[in-house]
Amino acid sequence: MTTSLLRWVCRPVAGLVPKISDPDKKPMAMVMDGLRATLEDSRPEVLEARLGAIDTEWRGFAYEGVGLGLAVFDVLRPRGGSLPAYVAALPDTYAISAYIGAGMALAMLRSRRPEAFLARQDQLVFRWMIMNGYGFFRGFFAQRRFIEQQAVVDGLSAYGQRMFDQGLGRAIWFARRGDIAQIIATVAGFPAARLPDLWNGVGFTCAYAGGTAGAQGCEQLWAAAGPQRAQLAVAGALAAQRRLGSGYLPPSTELACQVFCGMPAQDAAQVAQAALADLPDDRLAPQHRSWRERIEAAFAPRIDELGHARAA
Repeated sequence: MTTSLLRWVCRPVAGLVPKISDPDKKPMAMVMDGLRATLEDSRPEVLEARLGAIDTEWRGFAYEGVGLGLAVFDVLRPRGGSLPAYVAALPDTYAISAYIGAGMALAMLRSRRPEAFLARQDQLVFRWMIMNGYGFFRGFFAQRRFIEQQAVVDGLSAYGQRMFDQGLGRAIWFARRGDIAQIIATVAGFPAARLPDLWNGVGFTCAYAGGTAGAQGCEQLWAAAGPQRAQLAVAGALAAQRRLGSGYLPPSTELACQVFCGMPAQDAAQVAQAALADLPDDRLAPQHRSWRERIEAAFAPRIDELGHARAA
């Protein structure tokens, strides 16, 4: 299917994308807006103009919608490279969002080989966020199977499963509507081996989009995470990096970094950014994993100090 024919087919479909007006569902509304824009006209210059008009607080979610739409195009055209070409020109924060959206598309299309699609992407670090989006979509839209019954997806690599669980942690936050007690109880019911990545997903959502958690909610998550507190620190730093990269730092991100990382969001983001430098080019050890491990190692001494101070 040619690009022009694909656009001709998709434009009418754009009118079927739901418009969400509920303020409590603003993130999903912006994802739908990004998807609708992509279906209407996927030329990069047109998309960038439309997304540039969106408030920076919500723009990252719109980029998820763009990634979702472009991934659908590339699945329909196996030789197509809409997503890699578009992502190549984006700053890191929006490249990550686009990859998350692409993972959502693969889950929506019931792809059984999401990592094969991932392997065709050029950005070695951030492309793993495809699996995060894949896990989020499957967790949120099949809650009984993946949250209640704790099912796993067959055929994923070890790191693919970890990234799936990070996305699933994000899904748990939204499935439990930000209710801290319910989130903690849900995560606690999973096998111990899955807890680090689930806590990471929960912590990221709290820091990035969890404006209702407040100081008390962050402290409750910190206390409940126990041995997984380093994952909350990593999540806070990554959320701060993405928010600052978009030019908007909500108070909830600053608060979460103070609790999870023991430092201002600006400093936490710098830890995450510095850890990107000179990552090893090793196909057997995903660069995304190496990046996260560096961040975790940087926070480890501080996490111990915070634990002792708060216990005193």
